[in-house]
Amino acid sequence: MSKITTYPTILTLATALLVGTVLAACGGKDAILAGDFAQLAPAVTAVAPANNAVGVEINLNVVSAELNEPVAPFTGAASFTLSCNAPCLSPNGTVALDATHRIATFTLPAATNLATNTVYTATVAGAVSLGNGISQAAPFVWSFTTGLVADTTRPSVTATVPVTSTLAPP
Repeated sequence: MSKITTYPTILTLATALLVGTVLAACGGKDAILAGDFAQLAPAVTAVAPANNAVGVEINLNVVSAELNEPVAPFTGAASFTLSCNAPCLSPNGTVALDATHRIATFTLPAATNLATNTVYTATVAGAVSLGNGISQAAPFVWSFTTGLVADTTRPSVTATVPVTSTLAPP
């Protein structure tokens, strides 16, 4: 073999090895060719209230969404909104992330009640991964319906860890 044919052969093999490694790491040739970066993008994995929940208390003050990976704060194109159809007025609130940057909360102002017997739509859009900077592939949308009354049940302690011998009376 001459030097002229050896160099292109080595270069071709090295390129094939590099491309194969990249394809394997990214989920195969179909993921790259289709431009499917969803596996790398943030995605909502759990919500509260649950999708299609009914009878949600009107004094609910926090709507939350858990994401599959840490995300940047919700600014710019990233948003977490709560809306309802007219004549209902869509509530304003603040959006915050927990310490892990995986749980986003939409918090209503104190003493704000949602409208009774109303469908609310929550939307998380444009969340950006802290790990790779890729934005959420598509908005995540879910709905819930409020009930007629506020939750007036007082919280109480039903168990402690470690176990105590007596609990305070309710």
